[in-house]
Amino acid sequence: MNEKQIHEILKEKLKVDNISNDMNLRDDFNTDSIGLLEIVMELEDAYDIEVDDSSLQNFKTVGDVVNYFVGNDD
Repeated sequence: MNEKQIHEILKEKLKVDNISNDMNLRDDFNTDSIGLLEIVMELEDAYDIEVDDSSLQNFKTVGDVVNYFVGNDD
């Protein structure tokens, strides 16, 4: 799994054409906690990685999500 693959999933879920790691999930995309959970669940399924609740709360930016999933790709 790499950054580009995660960006593609995020763009599809957020219904946007462009995305960058510094974008804030809540502010730039108006994503609420349910929307964030749906995104994370799709990434969990796609990459067979389970995100614990404490990590989920740390996902503020696109980069936070990318770093978590790339860093836990074993």
